[in-house]
Amino acid sequence: MQNNTKASPTRRHLFNFFIVLISVFIGTACTAKTSGPSAEDLEADAETLCSAYNHENWGLLQDTHDPLEIVLAIQVKLQKEIVTDEFKSLLAGTDARTFSEYHDAIAAAVPGLINRDWACEEFTNFFYPPIKVVNLNTGLEGIHHVKPAGGDTVYIEVFDSQTIEVNQRPLANSSPEWVEKALNAIQQTSMTTLTRAVLHVHQPDSDNSKDGIVEVLRSADLEILLVK
Repeated sequence: MQNNTKASPTRRHLFNFFIVLISVFIGTACTAKTSGPSAEDLEADAETLCSAYNHENWGLLQDTHDPLEIVLAIQVKLQKEIVTDEFKSLLAGTDARTFSEYHDAIAAAVPGLINRDWACEEFTNFFYPPIKVVNLNTGLEGIHHVKPAGGDTVYIEVFDSQTIEVNQRPLANSSPEWVEKALNAIQQTSMTTLTRAVLHVHQPDSDNSKDGIVEVLRSADLEILLVK
């Protein structure tokens, strides 16, 4: 699934992330200054964390397509610029193993450090890439943040008339019936009920496949988001 945020990680990287991310901070969390942090220092660290994920601050890395290279560069930058033990420990201590788990752990912990709500659009967009979609149920356009499969959203990609993937798994047959079988299999094995489908048609000449899939999704009573 492509996205509209420059150099954000692809969905394939959202599923198998980590180890290198926090290893940069291992051994450095205890080398920060030992006196209690000031509120100003904590606020500054929160701002440093947020700004590190702004692609305008990536220099030459703005043009790279390797998200892990960007992640490593961001972590090296943060290692140098984060000043409080609290933020260093947070970045080193998460036991997350995926992009999404890392984002959620950090986003949940920062408000407790700065004693206020914290939201960073650049941080969220990096780990949950935004894509432009049109809701086929309502006709309204909007933004959807790509999340790992396994929740209430199924991702369907039509690459051409012969190649369809459901949650990144290619179907043996490109007919709508096989999409329906895939949906049923997901519903039977998932702990969460599917409520939404994100459909990305890569080739304009695949409209015939799209129409059949949309009909299947409507029959399943799903909200349908078509990637623009």
